[in-house]
Amino acid sequence: VSVARVLYAICARLMICTKRCYNDAFGFLTNALGITYKYDNGQSFLSQCSEIIGKNRAFLDYCKTNESKALKIIGTNINVLYALYDIAKKQDFTKLKLQKLIIGASAAEVQAELKRQIKVARALAILAYFGLIRRVPPYEIATKRMDMLIRLKNLHSLNRIISQTEIIRFEPNDEAAFAKLEQRAGEW
Repeated sequence: VSVARVLYAICARLMICTKRCYNDAFGFLTNALGITYKYDNGQSFLSQCSEIIGKNRAFLDYCKTNESKALKIIGTNINVLYALYDIAKKQDFTKLKLQKLIIGASAAEVQAELKRQIKVARALAILAYFGLIRRVPPYEIATKRMDMLIRLKNLHSLNRIISQTEIIRFEPNDEAAFAKLEQRAGEW
């Protein structure tokens, strides 16, 4: 039995007993035990996540310096993307699988990261249109993760499961991605 499975099982019990989310249970458990959880490849998850987000921010800076039409259309909705980046870095529920960064965040959670009121669902739709994020459909979610999402939904009496969003990876000076972004702006 791996350490990850044991931690997951304990977190599941803590979630049920305390009626708290997985992030809180996992954070409490790792703090109580005084451990830092590292993934199989030895590189900490947080550093992998930070690396992906750092490259994405560099790509967005590249788009700004090249006066991207897409970023002008996106406007202040880009703050929702930055909020997703912040959530991904601090959320234990974020999943890195096959180099895809997938986070689970409700609209309320994203709104809490923002300094002003914004229509989060609309902003997410715009970001998805331009290919900066991808909404993960339920049929693509792994069975174990879906089971956990259903438990969280029931635990917190939510109307539906927490949306899963994939943060698309970019390289800092990616000309092809920039061209695709501009093409989408032209179609807009």
